[in-house]
Amino acid sequence: MSGGNQQKVVIARELEKENKFIIAAQPTRGVDIGAIEMIHNTILHERTKGKAILLVSAELSEIMALSDRIAVMYSGKLVGILNREDATIEKLGILMAGGKIDGTSDRPQEWCFRIRTIRLLGRLWKRMLDLDRRTWV
Repeated sequence: MSGGNQQKVVIARELEKENKFIIAAQPTRGVDIGAIEMIHNTILHERTKGKAILLVSAELSEIMALSDRIAVMYSGKLVGILNREDATIEKLGILMAGGKIDGTSDRPQEWCFRIRTIRLLGRLWKRMLDLDRRTWV
């Protein structure tokens, strides 16, 4: 089975569980263009069903295409959160380099709980990968 087909099987298996929250970590890494399109459509479909999705990706185009809000980390710290409508490649690049942008805060008050939750989920995700690398392609 090709890498793209293996990834599709993993995604189908995980989404079959009907979870309300999905962590998609590097969902298209190492797959072909056809698989990327299918994975993106699947993520967007799950979003329209009201599911919360945490997308972790190194692909800026993927983040821009799939995200409602974009949180940027630099040196292990959250440096800014932008709504998709306000996000540009230039603004994200400044944040990715550790810079500041007017109108963004590195810790908006309403996000404090969510940031702690995301950090916790990130640690749990890392442990999942360490424990069961067989489920990830």
